[in-house]
Amino acid sequence: MILIVMVFWLLVRRLPRLAGYLAVTAGGSHLLTAGGGALLLLIDSTPAVSVFTAMTGATVTCGAVLLVFLPVVSRKRRGRALAATIILIVAIAVLSVLGGAGGPYSVGVATLLGAAWLAVTAVAYSRWRREEGAQVSLTHGLAPEHREQLVLAPAHQGAFPKGWRGFGLLVATGVAICIILIGIGLLVTGVLVQVQQFDSTVVEWFADHRTPFLSTVALAFDVVGNTPGIIVVLLVAVPLSLAITRRWAPALFLLFAAVGETALYLTVGAVVGRPRPSVDHLWLTVPPTSSFPSGHVAASVVTYFGIALLVVAWGTGWLRFATVALAAVLVLGVIFGRLYWGMHFPTDVLTSVVYGFAWLRVCWWALRPQRGATA
Repeated sequence: MILIVMVFWLLVRRLPRLAGYLAVTAGGSHLLTAGGGALLLLIDSTPAVSVFTAMTGATVTCGAVLLVFLPVVSRKRRGRALAATIILIVAIAVLSVLGGAGGPYSVGVATLLGAAWLAVTAVAYSRWRREEGAQVSLTHGLAPEHREQLVLAPAHQGAFPKGWRGFGLLVATGVAICIILIGIGLLVTGVLVQVQQFDSTVVEWFADHRTPFLSTVALAFDVVGNTPGIIVVLLVAVPLSLAITRRWAPALFLLFAAVGETALYLTVGAVVGRPRPSVDHLWLTVPPTSSFPSGHVAASVVTYFGIALLVVAWGTGWLRFATVALAAVLVLGVIFGRLYWGMHFPTDVLTSVVYGFAWLRVCWWALRPQRGATA
C-alpha cells in the first residue's frame, strides 16, 4: 500500500521514471512472495506463508523508500538513515518471530528474498539511467538530480502559524468540545426520557423496513465509514495533499482532524457508555464501544469533508463542487447505514455530525491549510 501511494506521489511530482521503478519493484515483490509462499507450503505452515509475504513486502518497502528519498538526506546523515532502515527491518523480523507469526527460517528467507529483489531492481535502474548519461550512484539515491522535487515541503514551513501557542489553543478547544459532548451524552442517556423514546422509535422503524437491496447499500457505505476504510483513504489523501501543495499544513490538517476526532470519540464514549440499540444487527459484528457518539459518522465527516475543503481551497472548476457533493453523499450514506443496522440512535449520529464539523473548523483555523496562508 505504501509503495502504491508513493507511485502516485511521484507521478504528481512529475517523476515518472521513479514511479515506474517503484511500480515494477512492488509488482515483482508480490510475484516473488506468491511463488515463494507456494513453495513454503510444502515445508511449513500457513501462518508462515503469511509472515513470509509480510516480511518480503516490509523489506522491499523500507529499502525502496530509502533509495528514493536518500537524495533529500544530507551526506552526514545518510549512514544513519541506512542504519535506521536496517534496524527497522530487523525489528519487524524479530517481532514477527517473537509474536509467533512465523519461525526464524521463514522470516529469514523472506527478508533475504526481499533484499535480493530490491538490490536487483536498484542496480538495474541505476544502470539504465547511466546508459542515458545520468550520474547515478546508489550511495546518493536513485535520482539525486531530482532532489528539489523529492523534498516533501520547504524546511522553513512550520505546522502551526502561531507556533506552540496555536497547538495549545487547538488542544484546549478539543478539551472544551470533549466536556460539552460528555454533558450532552449524560443528558440524553439519563435525563431526557422523551429523546430516548424518540431514538428507540426511529431505530425500530429502520429495523422493520429492512430489505435485501437496502442491506447491500448500507453494507457498502459501512465499508467507506469503518476504521480500515478511513485509514486507507487517509493513507492516500495525506501523501497526495503533501505532493500537490508542497506544504505541511494540508497533510497535517487531515491527520490532526482524524486523530483528534478519534480521541474525542473514545474519551466521550468511555465516560457516557451508552448501550447499543436493542434490535437485531443481523450479521454485523457489534463493537464493544459506546453507542454515543458514532465514531463512524464523525470519522467520515472529518475525513471526507476535510478532503473536500482542501480541494475547494486548492482546486478549480467543477472538481471542487464534485468533491463536496461526493463527501455529502458518503457521509449521508454512512449515517443511513449506522441507523439502518441499529448500531446507533439518531442523537448519537446528530451529535457526531455537529462535533465532527466543529472539530474540522477548529483544525482549519489552527493549521490554515488553504492556498496563500502563511505557515
